[in-house]
Amino acid sequence: MNAENITRKKQIRTAAIDLIAEKGIQNVTMKNLSRLIGISEPAIYRYYNSKYDILYGILDSFEEYSIGKIKAIQKQMNHPLQQMEAFFMNRCQLCQGAPNVAKVVFSEEYFQHDERLAEKMSSIMHQHGTFFYSAIQNCQKQGIFRSDIDAKIVFQIIIGPLRLLIKQWGLEQHRFSLLEAARKLWESEMKLFLVSHNR
Repeated sequence: MNAENITRKKQIRTAAIDLIAEKGIQNVTMKNLSRLIGISEPAIYRYYNSKYDILYGILDSFEEYSIGKIKAIQKQMNHPLQQMEAFFMNRCQLCQGAPNVAKVVFSEEYFQHDERLAEKMSSIMHQHGTFFYSAIQNCQKQGIFRSDIDAKIVFQIIIGPLRLLIKQWGLEQHRFSLLEAARKLWESEMKLFLVSHNR
């Protein structure tokens, strides 16, 4: 695929993200996209066969970014706690830098009504969970985290409030610093799980 096609496909995905974030997924139509981008509907069909192909492309792009970030973190850091913190904060950096992307990809309900999209979203969440869950287990094995709490529960307690924080940040129209709030949340959560001599 040449550079022009890649750029155009990205433009279409970005327009779809903006439409979803501002008006809901039902407003992602070829007609609305053509108006927003300033190209004809037939031109959009040259890049995507349907609105669902565009939505799948959004998720595919997010998955590619996330996998790349996980691999980079694993390459740069050996310490499991550092890996967890880096991924935790990266989710917030992504959201703060691209609020509309955050509103879309962190709202699973947008993709529940199409089997292919739901499976893709589930796959992305599974990849994130596997990475984070493995890091928690390593922290417990190395005596960094308390081992008297099941790793799955630790994962839920860490990630659940993060997702809630991102939702709250969106509902409050980004009036507070997501990164600052996330840092405070991370530090508070670590007080629950770190073995005393690691604090």
